Formats: sequence, C-alpha cells, structure tokens
Amino acid sequence: MRKRDHWTAEEISRMANIPLGTLNKILTGITKNPALRTMDRLAHVFRVPLHYLLDNTIPIECDLSVFAEHEQLDCISGREMKLAKRYRALDDHAKDTVDILVNQLYTRLGAASQGAEERVLLCCVAPAQGDHGSFADAFLYRSLAAVLSPCTEEADMAVQVSGDALEPIYPQGTILAIKSGEVAHNQLGVFLMNREGFVRKMYCKKGIKKLVAVNVDLRSVVVHEADELRPLGRVLGAIRNYHWL
Repeated sequence: MRKRDHWTAEEISRMANIPLGTLNKILTGITKNPALRTMDRLAHVFRVPLHYLLDNTIPIECDLSVFAEHEQLDCISGREMKLAKRYRALDDHAKDTVDILVNQLYTRLGAASQGAEERVLLCCVAPAQGDHGSFADAFLYRSLAAVLSPCTEEADMAVQVSGDALEPIYPQGTILAIKSGEVAHNQLGVFLMNREGFVRKMYCKKGIKKLVAVNVDLRSVVVHEADELRPLGRVLGAIRNYHWL
C-alpha cells in the first residue's frame, strides 16, 4: 500500500504518529507481530479495516469484506463496492437489464481462448434518435471480437456511430473503441446528457461547455447549468477488424 500510494516511510511515520524506527522494523519484516495500537494507527492512515492488515490472504486491491448467503465471507475492492451500491439503487427492471449484460459479457469473455489474437468488447448500438443525440433508453448491446491493436487493447467498450455528427472522419456505422473515464477539453468522447447519448468533441473553456460535432454543418450542443451531463469515456479510434459474436 505504501508503494501504491507513493508514500515514504517518513510520511507514514508522521501521519500515523509512529516512530520511524518502529515503522521501518515492520516494513522490513524484523518485527513479526506489531502492537495492536500500532496496526490500528496504520489502518487509519491507509483507510482500511484493521483485519485487512492482519490477514495476508486478502489481495491488496481488496480492502472490504462482505458476507452473502451461500457465498460466505468474501473480499471485494472499493471499485466493486461502488458498483454494488449503484446496482442496489436500481429498480428491479434495471437490475434485470444489468444481469443480462453482465452475463452476456461474462459468457463471451469466458469463451475467448487464452492468448487469443482478439479482444472481446461489449458494443453499444443506438438505433433511435432523440432531438439531438440518441435515446439512452433505446441503447442495445452486442458483443464483438476485435483484432488486437493498441486501440482495442486499451478499450473498455465499443460504440457504433449513429447519425452524421462525426462525418467525414467517422461515418455512420463505424465502430469506435472507448476508454471509460473523464473526457478532457478538445477530446472526442461519449456522453450522456439529459438521457440522450452523444459522441462528440468536448469544449470546456472560459466557463462555456458544449459538445461539438465534427461535421461542420451541425450545430454544437450547449451544456447549460441545469443540464445533466455525464462523460462515459473518450474515443481511442475506429475498430476496423472485428466480427460480431
């Protein structure tokens, strides 16, 4: 955890109020059984439960434990907990949709052979158009296998272009590789705004935010303060060699 968070022993010693010599003996393995008070202070600094430091079988990326019927005690990461909370907030219909998508992706990934020259991605297809973008409620999802490339290796998902907002660079029907996360100024990304989906360039400068179409014949979509804008990821490029699963 010290290496993961890029902290020096001196920084940890100061934050945990533990003598540097005591801490170094723990880090180097000289002290096999540190005092409970010392371990409790370290757990507080790293924001993990005390048992996380005491149990060597827990992977470093997992700092939480859950107990589920039939599954018993298991370890989960903070990322998994965040997903679990979002899942819990959904209604039954939305949960069923998530289950279908996860099972579909799990099945496809499980079927892919180890060391294969392809990458399996879930692709979002938007068949219905809204006032400006595509209706998020109408999104469909299909699995595709793309030939490995720098673009597909980094991608977390794919999106099929609908409409002419990205012409002439990416015409309708093009499959784009997407890296999930934030989208910076002047980057091409995928967005949800007021329940409509867009694949456009982000403009965010001097207090003005808008989604700019590559196609110069189309107007930009101005993002007002009352609008709900959520970036889904940035465009890495087009996926040229693929087949549907």
